[in-house]
Amino acid sequence: MTPEELRAWREAIRTAERERAALLLGGQQDMVRLLRGLYDALAARLAELPADWQRIQLSELQAQLRAVIEGVTGELQAAVDDSIAQGWKLGADHVDDVIRAVRPGLGLGMPLVDTFILDALRSFNAGRIKDLATNAEAVVQQQVHLAALGAQTNQQAVQAMRAHLVGEAAPARARAKRIVITSTAQIYAVAKQRRMEDQATRHPDLRKRWVKSGKPPERSRHNHDGMDGVTVRVHEYFEVPGKGLGEVTRMLHPHDPTAPPSQVIFCGCLVRPVFVRDEGSDGA
Repeated sequence: MTPEELRAWREAIRTAERERAALLLGGQQDMVRLLRGLYDALAARLAELPADWQRIQLSELQAQLRAVIEGVTGELQAAVDDSIAQGWKLGADHVDDVIRAVRPGLGLGMPLVDTFILDALRSFNAGRIKDLATNAEAVVQQQVHLAALGAQTNQQAVQAMRAHLVGEAAPARARAKRIVITSTAQIYAVAKQRRMEDQATRHPDLRKRWVKSGKPPERSRHNHDGMDGVTVRVHEYFEVPGKGLGEVTRMLHPHDPTAPPSQVIFCGCLVRPVFVRDEGSDGA
């Protein structure tokens, strides 16, 4: 590439990766906000109870709390679906943006019409969110039972709910963030791969390059760090080392749905579309 093309390529890459990061962060924030709203609603309901609330039908209170949880479950699912849909669109658009920056007028790809994996991931996440809500309800109902039996105060029950839903180490919060981060990054990467395959038919010198995450060494996967800079043809697989000696996982890209969870969950790596002038070149 010429110096002008290289500058345009770099700027397009920076813009795309900033937008991807913003999408992942926004998805996390939505999960935390909705779980906080769930906790506030549950705490407010318990705060409304009179001192002798044990006399109220326990089943009535349980039904009220269950209704609150079910309502937020729908909102959690909608938030995850929205994040996934945005990831699907951005993954394809970002490849077009990078190519258009280098080769104006030649960067527009065809719409991604095969949405099977998009629909499958949405369905899979619906089950994961439902399971998260079921676990949350079990914790809430347990705390209500303990309070009804006089084994703890209402305030202690509320504190236990907070620890499960919104505390810094809250299990529900950690799981919700893991669901939205992993699924959004995954669908983004799949859409990006499909768009690069489409664009490679018009740009034979198009390649893909593995880029490691920006995480500190103690939090990143060392085998993924070792992949940094590896460049292959768009249709080829990356040979990613596993934990065992000689163990290798073939991945089309980071977050490949066919890879084992140990190679995917909370992975911060991505691929960049690059142009290689010849097979002896290291690309852009």
